[in-house]
Amino acid sequence: MNIIPIPVKRANSADQPRYEVLANHHIFFALKKAQCPLARCLSLNRPEEQPEIWQAELQVEPAKLNVASINQEELHEAFAYLAKREKGLAKLLSHGELIQALANHPSRPYWSSWDPIKALAKSHKVTITKKHTNRLDTYFSFAPQSLPRLCINTVSAEELSRHLHILPLEIGVVDQLSHQLSGSPSRPYWRDFKDVSKALRDETQFIMLKATQTILAQGFHFTPAPPPVPNTVPFLLRQMTVRALRQEADERGLVHKGMKEKADLVRLLSSG
Repeated sequence: MNIIPIPVKRANSADQPRYEVLANHHIFFALKKAQCPLARCLSLNRPEEQPEIWQAELQVEPAKLNVASINQEELHEAFAYLAKREKGLAKLLSHGELIQALANHPSRPYWSSWDPIKALAKSHKVTITKKHTNRLDTYFSFAPQSLPRLCINTVSAEELSRHLHILPLEIGVVDQLSHQLSGSPSRPYWRDFKDVSKALRDETQFIMLKATQTILAQGFHFTPAPPPVPNTVPFLLRQMTVRALRQEADERGLVHKGMKEKADLVRLLSSG
């Protein structure tokens, strides 16, 4: 009888048990040719539901390491091994500071692709190419934890900064965003990222790219506060029509005759 088991899975059959050989076919056919009455088999339970497990067990495909959960020591060992084995990765994996930053990064449990690693590499002046990631895909996979979404209107400046560092943004961009977002007086009233972009542009001439907004949407949601009474928030006043601003001024007993520009009315009402 064969010493090495023949992996099989149960085949659909109404009349009698039937099995499909998954690997080590040469052993099966050798036993058949030798007219052996029995063969030692390893029956895998529904491998089609978790093909990656039995494929790795049978060495049909190499087992992959989860970038999001592998510990720092194992990640360093894996990179050291690949630096020697893969010529196309040797130069990339020789950047010690980048590898250290990658292994220690607090957002690693939430990574779902190579994008945050590319952003991290860029901040270290290292370029990760498509060729690199294609090769790395042979050895690594991503199964991240769920990223919590914080309320951008109420989160503290400290928590905001910490959460921004989890997202796949360049370090310089994170520092800028942290300062701009936490320092905006209109933050409690933002309804969406269109509001955020407009407020920052009006307040500090800071331009937030659409791509950045898409990334921020992964980690933040909006629960805006109602307008204060009286409404003295320039950001909210700018959203009102000239007619509504004049009506507001009348209700507060503020003199606005002669003011033709909307900006003048906003200034008047925001001053109290």
